[in-house]
Amino acid sequence: MTVQLKLNDWILVRNLIESGKVAEKLMRMILIHLPEGRTITDVLRDQNVLSSSDLEDSQQEVEQQSRRLSESAFADVIKGSKLIDRDTLKQLLKKQREGSFVSTLGELLEEKKLLSEPQIAFYQDETLRIVEEAEQEILDMSESWGQTLITGSNESSSVNTFAHFALEEDQGPPATKNPSAEFVYEEPKIYPGLILNDQYRTMTFIGGGGMGAVYKGEEIPSKKTYAIKFVRDDLKDSSHYERFEREILVASALIHPHIVQVHDAGETNNGVSYFVMDYVPGEGLDSLFRKHGALSLKLSFQLLCQILDGLDYVHSKNIVHRDLKPANLLIYNDDSDNKQLKIADFGLARVLNREQREQELGKPIFVTIAGVMTGTPAYIAPETIREDAIDHRADLYSVGVILFEMLTGRKPFPFMTHMAIIAGHLSDAPPKLASASNKLFPSAIQSFLDSLLEKDPDDRPQSCQDALTIIKEEIFPLLEPDPGQGPREGP
Repeated sequence: MTVQLKLNDWILVRNLIESGKVAEKLMRMILIHLPEGRTITDVLRDQNVLSSSDLEDSQQEVEQQSRRLSESAFADVIKGSKLIDRDTLKQLLKKQREGSFVSTLGELLEEKKLLSEPQIAFYQDETLRIVEEAEQEILDMSESWGQTLITGSNESSSVNTFAHFALEEDQGPPATKNPSAEFVYEEPKIYPGLILNDQYRTMTFIGGGGMGAVYKGEEIPSKKTYAIKFVRDDLKDSSHYERFEREILVASALIHPHIVQVHDAGETNNGVSYFVMDYVPGEGLDSLFRKHGALSLKLSFQLLCQILDGLDYVHSKNIVHRDLKPANLLIYNDDSDNKQLKIADFGLARVLNREQREQELGKPIFVTIAGVMTGTPAYIAPETIREDAIDHRADLYSVGVILFEMLTGRKPFPFMTHMAIIAGHLSDAPPKLASASNKLFPSAIQSFLDSLLEKDPDDRPQSCQDALTIIKEEIFPLLEPDPGQGPREGP
């Protein structure tokens, strides 16, 4: 059997076993018989396995460990920026430890006026990306360890969890001295010049991550350029591979100028799976943010209309993307030097009429697991967090978060932990554009953004076409020239 818990629950399980508060055999039985819809905390409390005070202390310990990971990653990012000298940073970290982490490093940097608020927000965003990758790796290891615990096998090695992490002056998160360093996928079976089924040739390495690698390639007969995505061998029996297959099945059926289409898929002679997709000679919107911060009003809404146009087509096929974020929006210049956009990565997409689409494709479509929150926390819709039934309006909420970032250069909820970000999406009103950017914006733009970020999907624009109509009728007339903006840095 397979038990799926949230990351903090796995950490709690590990901590309780290692501290001796709960015997391993008892925890195994709890996991095996965990009722559907109940959490580990519920069972521990209801069965009086731990006293209320012990359980509360254990939960606080998990929260503290999570916070220490975030704080350490942030410290390492600041160290790598070289904006703060090493001795000063050491003194701040020492002060933070002595204060039992009551103050965040960001607060201390602002208090000492060592970095400006926008600088701190930028490096916090970078830290979130690093922490997300670290947490996913820890979750994967935790699930593997949990399966070993349930089956009673002792063959696998102990998993690294937040319990093994301590914030030290010169130490980064587990398994790395520098969490800023990207994990680069280096699969010896894949290399430039590799011929794929006598049809494609790999050319240059574009990038890689935890799931695999992407190469620039070409179709041999036509010399047409493509991007070729390979998946790691060791992920073939995991949920990551299902995501890979889902992206092939969904994106191959989408043909639109603002969608990265998948054209072909196969397997190399030495067993590595791949798919062939549009090559976009540009960069992600996230890269544009890092270079320029906020975008001009005109460019923001030009790109937004392309996002909505592509999404409208996707939604017409009864598909919800569910992972819209700047990294999945690819920007390039067309022949007239105008910026164009394509939506990428349909690995988390949900097909609303799955049975009909399976009949059209002649293949089954893998579905994501019910009850598991899917998406990127900074851009996720409240109904997804609540695990309500979702539809295309969840994508419109993500569009609202992206628009906020386009206009201000920051996210509406730029917090350090996933839990704080999620709480913001669920209950906090996003800051007004003027307060987030110290610039004036027309009321029509503020009202439009507020409507996209409504907590209740019924209060948002009900379709991409509705949103496009508002932009064309109420906002485009305001953009020549950009009112109240003055000179803006960036593209």
